[in-house]
Amino acid sequence: MRKNCKQAFENWMVGSDSHPARSIWTDGETLWSYGTAIATRDDNLEVIFNATRYSPTTTCHQNAIFRALRDAGMEIHVVTDIHRGSGPYSLHMGEKITVGA
Repeated sequence: MRKNCKQAFENWMVGSDSHPARSIWTDGETLWSYGTAIATRDDNLEVIFNATRYSPTTTCHQNAIFRALRDAGMEIHVVTDIHRGSGPYSLHMGEKITVGA
């Protein structure tokens, strides 16, 4: 995982904000790639992951984050068909497919 992605992911995992690059950051609750939510937590602190494909860079972020979540043994609720620029609310409303754990 690249340095900026790793830093954003690690901070997100502990609920701390981090803005290591314009392309990826976290507010502690949601991981963002170019202004689109790619991972967040629901009310039960379960991970909701946005697998919708956008740009090559966002796809790189998504792949790295998904692998890191899987490697951490986390249960991941995957959503797709989320519009570019959508926030965490859209991820909560998406239809979920659960993988892992």
